[in-house]
Amino acid sequence: MDNTKDNFAKGNIVVFAGAGISKDSPANIPDWNKYNNLLINEIGRMGSDYLGEPENILGEEDYSHVLSLTSLSDFIFDYIAGDAYFPLLKILDGAQPNSHHLLLASLAKAKKIKAIVTTNFDTLIEKAFIIKEVPYAVYDEPNSFNIEDHSNLFPIYKIHGSVTNTKEAIDTVTQKIRGLSYEKEAVLKHLFENNHFVFIGFSGADFDFKDYYIPINYSKKGITWVTWDISNRIKLFEKNIPNFRINNIKEATLYSFYEEIGWKDYCSSNEAYNEPINYDDISRSIHEIFVSMPIPRCAYAGMCIKIFEAMAQYEKVDKYINILDAKFKNLFGGEDNFFDHIIIPEIEKSPIHPRQKLHLGKVTNDEAYSYIALLETIGDIFIRYKKSNVALEYYEFSYRIQKAREFMYINGWVQCNPSKLYNNLSATLGGIARLYLKSGYFNDAHIFSVKAELEALSARRMKNFSVMHYYNVITTYHDKKKEEEYIRELCVCVRFAQMSGTVDVLFDLYIEIAKFFYNRNLKIYTYALFEAHKYSGISFRNYQHRGKFDIKVDESLSKEFKTLIRSLGVYVEKNSKYQWTGVVERDVLKYKEGRLAKKKYEEGKFEESISILRNASVEYKKSKQVEELFCFTIVRVMLLSGLSFSNDQYITLLEKCIRLQIENLQTDFLVLTLHYYSNILIQEGKYSDALFFAKIALGICVSPEEHSVILGTCLVAVECCFKMDLKADAKAFLTKYIEYSNEYPFFVEHSCDDYVEKMKCLLQKD
Repeated sequence: MDNTKDNFAKGNIVVFAGAGISKDSPANIPDWNKYNNLLINEIGRMGSDYLGEPENILGEEDYSHVLSLTSLSDFIFDYIAGDAYFPLLKILDGAQPNSHHLLLASLAKAKKIKAIVTTNFDTLIEKAFIIKEVPYAVYDEPNSFNIEDHSNLFPIYKIHGSVTNTKEAIDTVTQKIRGLSYEKEAVLKHLFENNHFVFIGFSGADFDFKDYYIPINYSKKGITWVTWDISNRIKLFEKNIPNFRINNIKEATLYSFYEEIGWKDYCSSNEAYNEPINYDDISRSIHEIFVSMPIPRCAYAGMCIKIFEAMAQYEKVDKYINILDAKFKNLFGGEDNFFDHIIIPEIEKSPIHPRQKLHLGKVTNDEAYSYIALLETIGDIFIRYKKSNVALEYYEFSYRIQKAREFMYINGWVQCNPSKLYNNLSATLGGIARLYLKSGYFNDAHIFSVKAELEALSARRMKNFSVMHYYNVITTYHDKKKEEEYIRELCVCVRFAQMSGTVDVLFDLYIEIAKFFYNRNLKIYTYALFEAHKYSGISFRNYQHRGKFDIKVDESLSKEFKTLIRSLGVYVEKNSKYQWTGVVERDVLKYKEGRLAKKKYEEGKFEESISILRNASVEYKKSKQVEELFCFTIVRVMLLSGLSFSNDQYITLLEKCIRLQIENLQTDFLVLTLHYYSNILIQEGKYSDALFFAKIALGICVSPEEHSVILGTCLVAVECCFKMDLKADAKAFLTKYIEYSNEYPFFVEHSCDDYVEKMKCLLQKD
């Protein structure tokens, strides 16, 4: 505390304010659990209405002990709402600031604090500053964050965004696992290095998502954490961070801390305000926002069933799934030939057949499209019942509806978001893959997991791609015969899931990795279980497992585990007599066509060489790995020949390579293909697409030792972000490039030096 007082006297204090400061009247912002319970209650009311129930089937109870309310926002976002979820955050604002907000404004006016950092969405701090007539600047967008040492405006850093701009808000688990932006981290690191931090009203729950989610490990002037509940997490900070002090106010209030630290003269008592929070008004506001969302009412019924399933209340699941099954048999009975043009031979040839075929009947295709989420929920539940034919009935119907939608979109008959269309297709195909996987039909599961992964690529959705790539891996290596390859691919899946913030897959992955290490008598399996436990606590689907893996581990295992996971790379360059030096690090020379193509290449007859390779790729079409081998070699010869080829010619071949590499899980060669592909897309001005594929390549690879092109791929990402005005992200990728260059100087291509220096200058100016 002496250190805090010393820094207070010098004005070297930054306050980190959490949601706890906004609970007191007259602000009356509901706490996080209460807010999420109100959301669940509204979902229950709207779901009950669709199911014909007079009462709210979810009741009005507290769900904080049976559900991960932390991930409720992800559940709503993924299941029905998408970006339409974020306007709900506007509810988390208040009309009047309370004494805590006014204290902060008074301290700022007296120059007793240098900045405020907050995770709160509300505008109550700003309102207090207006009342106290303190000029301020709010930083709530990623690209706006910077240090204003000489500004006359007091800085308020809202690291999760604001109700004034919910498009930039950070609220979902998915977002938090990915971490704060480079620019936000840079500002926070600067503040921690140069100021003493005082945390008030902040539980620290954000650290559940990522180690040092807020970079408090950069603290040099000390931290005082004022808390009601001294969690194990905070105790660990006290142990590992120098000059970290916990101020426990369990038997008192924040005002006792203010008096102790010398802030009493700057605050006024809050006793005059004791008006309770009006939860009825908040519920009405939630209802109005839900009704305004472009969400079909039937989807709320599906959400209710998913909530019951997550709570392991299977009797209620049974009851309502049977109601819906009977309802849908009637709704989608009758006959029609609307889907006759849609052939799904993979299902027709599979060992499982749908119970019956559902038809549109009197329902239009547009109406049917609104039922997709609910159809797949029913399919998911019947998988748990092991009624595979019934589950497939619903999945197949959903798939046919979507393929019809895709057909109409391609022909210009309907307007829709193609990314959402292909993402939905990916999810449906993934459901079918999961169905076959649970039934033990691994080859069929693999076929659909690959189709699902390719649709996720078309959608440019990293989250769904990470899920489907995981399905691809487990269906490819289901027999566990190639253990070394399997664990390497699982590590790639971990990187994808962390990049996309896919918490449910991270839980599954760490359980699988724990099994792998346990079977090899490696003690670090306990740390994998520790990670699984961490993710179960913030997983809507796996929350009920949170107590099963709560084990204590040796902290020294953490570094060993992470080093091992990182070192398990994918790409291993082999020395082989079959390598075609200068063209490809592959075994194309095993084949007579490859040897002949090489001969023509060495004679300078590039077009003949390409023609031979092209014909060979057709000749070996039945063997997809060999077909990919020749396609990939064509690209390399085209690049090295010096001949002029159009981008379209490259794109056609590269897309074919990507498809074949995913089908055969040739993750190592996928890196190089994605590098070429993203470079071509940049030339086409398709910066968003190029960035997406560059990120996948960077997710697969962890160092230039695996693939030297990772350095060039970093620069592709820099250029894309710069062109898209994502300056903070551009700086992050440039920093990654510089770190790799310093660590692996032998892989640096110095022809890029001028570009790197140019980007350094441009990004420093911003």
